[in-house]
Order: sequence, then C-alpha cells, then structure tokens
Amino acid sequence: MKLDSLLNTLLTAARQETPSDRVPYAFEHRVMARLRESSPVDSLAAWTAGLWRAAFPSLAIAGLLVGADVLIPDRERDVAANDTLEVALVSSADPTPDLW
Repeated sequence: MKLDSLLNTLLTAARQETPSDRVPYAFEHRVMARLRESSPVDSLAAWTAGLWRAAFPSLAIAGLLVGADVLIPDRERDVAANDTLEVALVSSADPTPDLW
C-alpha cells in the first residue's frame, strides 16, 4: 500500500533528524501524563450535543415546508373536494338505498 510506504519513509526521515534543543526537558512525559488524566469520551453527551445542534435547522426546514404548503395552491385537492361533495349530495338524493 502507498500508506505503508509513506509511513516508513516518514519514520526513517524522523529517525535521521537530530533532536532539537528547543523542546523542554521531559516534555513527552508531561504530554503523556495529561493524556492519561483526561476522561474518556462520553458518547451519550456527544449524541446529545449533536441532536441539539440539529434541532434548529430541522425546525427551520419544517417551517419552510409548511409555509410552502400553505402558500402554493393545490388544485387537485380542490377538485377532489368538489367531487366528494358532489358524490355525497347525489348519493343522499338516491331514493333506493343499497340493501345487500
């Protein structure tokens, strides 16, 4: 793989470099101590934070869709409402009910 060869190239280049004097004494020990004392990641808290961040955009999208539904006329719904009204009126005027 290219990643393995890249990793090997980087490691050999790092081994050939001489340590710098700019790094404080025992710096790596302090970094590792800070890593050990950090608490493990709470996955429930991460999910909760993500869901709270998604709440406002979800409400905004829902509001836009409801507004579009109210503002854009639906002609098929009006035609269907008129047809059902006509069927109801005609069926109530039928003198012979269905007996079977």
